[in-house]
Amino acid sequence: AHEVAHQWWGAAIDWESYRDQWMTEGFAQYAAALYTLLGLEDVDEFVDMLDAWRLDVLGEGHVGQGIGLRHYGFRPELLRQSDGHDSGALVVGYRLNSTETPFDHRVLVYEKGAYVLHMLRSMLLDPATGTDERFRELMRTYAADHVGDIMSTRSFEAAVTRAFGEPMDWFFDQWVYGVEVPTYRPDLKVSPVVDSRSPFVLHGRIRQDDVSDGFKMPVPIRLTFDDHPPMTYRIWVDADEVMVELALPARPTRVEFNYRHAVLAKIR
Repeated sequence: AHEVAHQWWGAAIDWESYRDQWMTEGFAQYAAALYTLLGLEDVDEFVDMLDAWRLDVLGEGHVGQGIGLRHYGFRPELLRQSDGHDSGALVVGYRLNSTETPFDHRVLVYEKGAYVLHMLRSMLLDPATGTDERFRELMRTYAADHVGDIMSTRSFEAAVTRAFGEPMDWFFDQWVYGVEVPTYRPDLKVSPVVDSRSPFVLHGRIRQDDVSDGFKMPVPIRLTFDDHPPMTYRIWVDADEVMVELALPARPTRVEFNYRHAVLAKIR
């Protein structure tokens, strides 16, 4: 599926310079993941792929070899020579490789590049229905506008800004031109509420470490219930500590923080 996707990202549309190659490989890599999710309807494999990429980029893929790493990530012996996201920004391109980190170009351009699309798609998902039509429209329009031409990080940022209807330079500064990855430390619990229309509340705090002031991302929290449709809330984590208080219609049977690895992050 990755190579088939190169009919669009790499063949029909070329990249402007080595600084934009992350788009060709990252887009094709994520297209393969979406085929697994939407074409094969295999959610577990999709999540495995994301987890393998996440561990590789975070430099944690060498600590073990779970099922995701066996299929989708790089071998642990290769990752021992990787600095992960600390090697440099995506736009550094092939210069990410060195004698000490000979595989970081592939780790970052392919896997972090794919993760950039995953984060954009997650942010564009309708939390009520789960549809990703806004993301599909973004990619369809961008492809149609650039067939037979070249794509660049700058033109893609402009397309993303149009899709979101607001400036998205902060996102590209963090994830394409930057190297930081947040560590989230959620401390959340569900408690009953007396004399309220909502019988339960999810409350607590989320700490954010290892990033500069102003780093921000919307982190989805997915709640599953026995007798109520699942609900997804987006919490903007934009400070060292963010307080959470969400009214719930029932006691959830499951609470998933950073649902489906929506944000490239360490969770502690």
